[in-house]
Amino acid sequence: MGDKTLISLSGMNLKEDSFKRPYFELEEFQGVVMLAKENDSLLLIEQYRGPVNSTVWQLPGGGVKKGEDLEQAVRREFLEETGYTCGSVHFLGTLQPASWRTNEITHVFFYG
Repeated sequence: MGDKTLISLSGMNLKEDSFKRPYFELEEFQGVVMLAKENDSLLLIEQYRGPVNSTVWQLPGGGVKKGEDLEQAVRREFLEETGYTCGSVHFLGTLQPASWRTNEITHVFFYG
């Protein structure tokens, strides 16, 4: 028996697996983050996040737009969130930060 769709919204489905555990299936599921080093420090941003009703510190990053390659996306997000541009970036790998809750994939880059 397949997973059950509970709600479908623009670009997102809330589903339930066979054990009745909910998860999100995103249409636009790719994201990027930049691990950026300046001198002996890592560059983090502070943002309010509604799901946890709190301000959190995190790596700069965000979603990948249609037609955008991963490096373009991470450079754009880095500029938008920090105001900085960067030189050569290095792809470190891919992770699934919450595979029990969503199909989101995060691509990690390094600058420093």
